[in-house]
Amino acid sequence: MALIDDTVAEQLKQELSKLVHPVRLVAFSSALTSPESEQVSRLIEELGALEPRLRVESCNFVLDNARAETLGVLRIPAVAILGETKDYGIRFYGVPTGFEFGTLIDAILDVSGGDSGLLPATREALAVLEQPVHLQVFTTPTCGYCPMAVQLAYRFAIESDKVTSDGVEVTGFPDLVQRYSLSSVPKTVVGDKSELVGAPPEALLLEHVQKAAALAGAIKV
Repeated sequence: MALIDDTVAEQLKQELSKLVHPVRLVAFSSALTSPESEQVSRLIEELGALEPRLRVESCNFVLDNARAETLGVLRIPAVAILGETKDYGIRFYGVPTGFEFGTLIDAILDVSGGDSGLLPATREALAVLEQPVHLQVFTTPTCGYCPMAVQLAYRFAIESDKVTSDGVEVTGFPDLVQRYSLSSVPKTVVGDKSELVGAPPEALLLEHVQKAAALAGAIKV
């Protein structure tokens, strides 16, 4: 049975027709160690069948470990959302159900356009970042504010080669729930040094990114 029914498929075809440039989706799964990850690979393959400019690759996390390392994928299920020729450092971890399915589609469209849509002041500030900053946005499928937080983090990654961003649907990752004391979502962790709860305004996320980059530069050996 298809994961995407005919009605939703027609809606997705209309959305995906807005692609500006091709997008590559690399899904990582392992039936033995993470059976639910196979569902993500199937979903990505069904998406690829809806739009020829979506180029889909399914990888076994164990057997294709070199590919996972190259893309910096550390856990499954995972989807790397790549531009036609550029890796913006955008990853989605978990099963994209509920609101998070829309997050995935929005990320595909944003990567296809290659334009962050951020304010000019934000673009200027990100252009002079000297140290890399990693963003993690923790979400659940029923959180209506989570897509806004994830999309903003992804757009920071599109704008700056120094920023990489993960959207993490946490229900399948209890270790992360414990590590980051996740009692509410969305929660954005910036460089593993600071945290923002809720959907942050663009200026506030920029402030935390700048501080994380400055701190990374100050402690660089």
